[in-house]
Amino acid sequence: MPNPKKPRALKLLSGTYRAHRDNPDQPNPPVISVGRPPPQLSAAGKAAWPEVCACVAPLRIVTRADLIGLCEFAECVGDLRRARESLAQALVLNGQTVSEPNEHFYWSRGMRRARPELFQIDLCVKRLGNFISRFGASPADRARVTALPIEGHANVFSEF
Repeated sequence: MPNPKKPRALKLLSGTYRAHRDNPDQPNPPVISVGRPPPQLSAAGKAAWPEVCACVAPLRIVTRADLIGLCEFAECVGDLRRARESLAQALVLNGQTVSEPNEHFYWSRGMRRARPELFQIDLCVKRLGNFISRFGASPADRARVTALPIEGHANVFSEF
């Protein structure tokens, strides 16, 4: 499978831009600032929204097209926190406590079973890693993402 095409901005920064290979119809949406959480987010997603926005806003890479992904990013953080909160509670089945708070396993019909929250946490961690990577929020991904310059700020090192 071939490597995915690099966006024009990344080619310009890396010095591999060639005009004859450029797509003149490539969309170039404007960067937006993220504000209040959208109304469709759950309570957990709204609680995670400021933290998620604080991770990606300084990079100045979010466009209107990224808002759905950013909402899902916040929902994923909220889902992870809800699963961890549930794991911190005792597991009660049929009125009987089968697992104490923060225990990862319980016994049922002679079998040791993992608590359902562990599967939710595992799924959320995988989804969260994907969102962190796509929005350039990990140290390795930040090295590959370039933020847009802030208007009105001069480069103090331009004379060198």
